[in-house]
This record gives sequence, C-alpha cells and structure tokens, in this order.
Amino acid sequence: MKNIIIIGILLTVWIGICCADVIPEGHHIVSRGVIIANCNDYPDYTLVGYITGPMIDDYELLVVKQDVAINKGYKFNTFRLYAIRQEVIQAMGGVEYIDYSYLIDIIPPVSIINPAAFTIEDANPLSSETIIYTIYGIENGKLVLYISERRLGFNDGSSPVIEYYTYTP
Repeated sequence: MKNIIIIGILLTVWIGICCADVIPEGHHIVSRGVIIANCNDYPDYTLVGYITGPMIDDYELLVVKQDVAINKGYKFNTFRLYAIRQEVIQAMGGVEYIDYSYLIDIIPPVSIINPAAFTIEDANPLSSETIIYTIYGIENGKLVLYISERRLGFNDGSSPVIEYYTYTP
C-alpha cells in the first residue's frame, strides 16, 4: 500500500512538472509588449531591467531603449525595472558592475505590468496587447511612469483597438 501511495505522489509531481508549459485546452496565448515611449527625454537616467528566474544562472540585464518592447523571457522569470541615475552608473563603471542584489534592498523598482505573454480562454478573441508607458516626470528623485496607451489586437477579424490614457496623480 505504501508503494502505491508513493508512486501516486511521484506521478502527480512528475505530471505537474512535465505539463507546466502546456497551454490549457480551450485557451490561447496572448503576446504582450511593454514599451517606454520617452526614455530619451530623461538622459540623466537609464532604465535597467533586472531579470532572474529558473532558467537563468544568476541574473540578466536589459537596458531599456525608447520605443523598444521589453521582454522578460521565460514566463516564470521575474522582471524588475530600475531607473538609475547616470552618475551612479558612471561611478560604478557601467550597468553591469552595479550590485543589483544590494540595489533591490535600497531602491524600489519602478512598477510596470508584467512584460510577458499570457493565456486566456478561446472565447476571448484578444491575441496581442501592447502597453505603452510614458515618463511623466521626476518626483522625490524617482521617475514616475504611467500607462499612456494600450493597443489590442484580435484573432477574430475585429479591428485593432487603441486606448489612450492621461496621467492622474
């Protein structure tokens, strides 16, 4: 009896691991892009994505470029966005020399929507979503971002939809 229970538990764990990346039946993937529209308007800051996860040995860095989609890679990766002053980057010798494990404890990351694809039910025709952030300004030494635009694409022949937003403090 013990052997049957142990085998049952092992099979359950094994099936869970093997099926973790399978799209559930009746669902489809929605691609998501996250873009920062006006990085170049704030040359005193560099936006750096800090990516960790199960498929990454330590961490990866992504220097965010204006109007280029941010991608965190594997869906179980964690993405943190930091606005780092140029003087700090220069003092450290470049973005790759900053101790991000220390940075996490002293500077909160900039909050953005998860830059990764996701699944939804087939009844929903959404097939793509692009979230565009605009930097509103600097408050208390931190960049303030807001969603300024959201572009939606559909797989049922519907016309794309563009939603515009304004910053409200």
